[in-house]
Amino acid sequence: MFVNPSEYIFDNENHYGYVIHHCLPSYEQINGINLKPSSAENFFIMDYLNVKEQPISKKEMVEINLRLAKQLENESKQNTQTCIENFYKTKKPVSLNEARVKNKLDSSIDGHIIVCGIVKGIKNLILPLRSKFQSGNIRPIVILSNDSLGDENLNGDTYIWSEINIFEEIYLIRGSALIPADLERARAGKAKAIIILSKSNESSSGSSQNNLDADAIFMYKTIEANHKNVTIVTELTSVSAIGFLE
Repeated sequence: MFVNPSEYIFDNENHYGYVIHHCLPSYEQINGINLKPSSAENFFIMDYLNVKEQPISKKEMVEINLRLAKQLENESKQNTQTCIENFYKTKKPVSLNEARVKNKLDSSIDGHIIVCGIVKGIKNLILPLRSKFQSGNIRPIVILSNDSLGDENLNGDTYIWSEINIFEEIYLIRGSALIPADLERARAGKAKAIIILSKSNESSSGSSQNNLDADAIFMYKTIEANHKNVTIVTELTSVSAIGFLE
C-alpha cells in the first residue's frame, strides 16, 4: 500500500490503516515489483517489501485487536475531553427536573434564545452557542416544546437531555409556540432570537414535506403577529414552503 500523495509527511504520532481485499497479498508478486531504492518515497518501505510477514496465531491476533481497541478508546476519550473544554459547561450535569421551568421564565432572564421544538441532533445547534470562541457573553437558551425528549432513565433523564445537560443556562418549558400564552411564559418579547425547528420525518411517518412544515409556518405567523421586534429563524424541509412565510 502506498500513500497518495507519496510526499505526504506523517505527524509524530500513531497512525492506523486498513486494507480490504478478497484474499491475502502475494508476497512473491509484491517483492517482484521493481522499485528504485534510491527514490526518496521508497526509502523507508523497501525493507518492508523485501521481508515476508511472519504468520501469527489466533491468540496473538486477539491480543493485538484488544490492544488496538483500548488505544483507540483512550484516544477517543482524550479528543472528547479536549473538545468539551472549548465550550461553556456546568461543573456537573443538570437534571431534567432542575432545568424545567414550572410556570414562567424568571424576569431576570432576557436577551435569550428560544428554540421551538426538539430534535435528536439538537446538541449540534447548541454547541456553537456555547463556544468559548464566540464574542460577548453567552445567551440563555430556552427550549419551548411539548415534544418528548426520549424515554426517561432511572435518574429521570433522557438520551437527548443527557447530550446537552452539561451546558450552561439551558431551560425547558412545556408548551408550544402556537399558543401566545406559552410564548409569554418563555418571555418571547424579551428574547434576542427565536429558532423554529421543523418536525423530522421520523417523528411524522407518512407525512409529506408540506405537512411537516405546517407547524413551523403557523409558529412563525403566531410569533410574528405577537412579537414583531424579535428575529425569527425558521427551519423548513421544503423549499416551496418559503412562500408561506411572506
